[in-house]
Amino acid sequence: MKAAVPILALAVAALSQVFEPADFNVTEALLSNGVDVSAIPGLSGLAERSTLGGCSVACNALEIVFGSNVILGGNTDYANFSSAYWYQSPIGVGGLTTGGGISFFAGMHGWACDNVEAFEVVTASGLIVAATPTSYADLYWALRGGRNNFGLVTNFKLRTLPLGKMWGGDRVLLENQFPAAIDVFVNLGKNSAQDPKAAQILSFVVQGGSKFASAQLEYAEPNTNASIFTEWNAITPIVDNTGIHTLSELTEMLSAANPYGDRQSYWAQTYKLDKDLINYILTVFFEEGDKLANVTNLLNPLSLQVITVPQLQQMQQNGGNALGLSPEEGPLLLINPAPAWTDARDDDSVNRVANTLIQKTVAEAQKRRLASEYIYMNYASKFQDVIASYGPVNKARLKDIARKYDPKEVFQLLQPGYFKLDGPPAVLV
Repeated sequence: MKAAVPILALAVAALSQVFEPADFNVTEALLSNGVDVSAIPGLSGLAERSTLGGCSVACNALEIVFGSNVILGGNTDYANFSSAYWYQSPIGVGGLTTGGGISFFAGMHGWACDNVEAFEVVTASGLIVAATPTSYADLYWALRGGRNNFGLVTNFKLRTLPLGKMWGGDRVLLENQFPAAIDVFVNLGKNSAQDPKAAQILSFVVQGGSKFASAQLEYAEPNTNASIFTEWNAITPIVDNTGIHTLSELTEMLSAANPYGDRQSYWAQTYKLDKDLINYILTVFFEEGDKLANVTNLLNPLSLQVITVPQLQQMQQNGGNALGLSPEEGPLLLINPAPAWTDARDDDSVNRVANTLIQKTVAEAQKRRLASEYIYMNYASKFQDVIASYGPVNKARLKDIARKYDPKEVFQLLQPGYFKLDGPPAVLV
């Protein structure tokens, strides 16, 4: 599989020719940055291999490894490939994969991070390593959910699967159909092991004063009548866009419902899957949403997904991932409030309502003994502490791995953005 060389890597390679001192020594530079060259296999021979051009060699290695012939432009074939890896076509491989990565095939194969054969990583020292289940296995584990806290991932070697066309699309439902839809959603989530080829997302929104639901259904074969969807098929939608499509067509359909240009805030939380708790969450969602009646051009959806037992079982392959989840905890309900609006003056109001939804429903789940700590990074708000939600043991392990490969905390202190190991990027005051 081909991959484009990042512009950043090319820029660094060019700069190394200008700023590298004549007496540069790779080993000394790594040691001065706290890297024990004898402790990491790929570094142990650097003392013997160091040359006057060591830095240039290291910085240019990406181009040498990839070669100019693998750089791809924005052509249709590549766009169709890249848009067919996740739920929505504009989402990038790197963020989706290192944050977890839910797909339509998660029940069969696990999340995106569980289907990486190797991560090619440029560490803070400039060393390029291939992290696999057997080489740099600790780094491999950390990158399966730890995001950009350990190095620059320049290449993903991904496990692929053959796929022709599949069935899927969305169905729009009215408010009086909500109880039936919730019943079916929960039943399918609890019985997903009967057919892990099925996937579902159930979303709710208020539009023009009326409440609607959208059931996004997918099946990993071109089967228009899979028995796993029998209960869904018993509910007559007011709009039905399901049919036989390619995966890239389905992801484009989802993307069309999420246009560019608006302000948007994503939030995430998980709970034990329970019908009564879902009804409580919906009640709070609509009550809190009413407080935003004066927000300009507001679109305020709430999406529900199930992290199924088959998904959790698949996560355990190759040493498991960093998310801190086990099959015994499942199935889990994952909610994603994702309000969109246009006026910056409404930012605080919208974020506070979303935060209140999370806080109230977590408190209720705790009362009902249905709480779960896990927060899905790819949906999370900048005000949420994602890494802490992986559990204290996994957080401590991630920090140990970061210290090993990044002892000067380059990716904690110098790299802006996203979820760091010590807390959320922002505080809602």
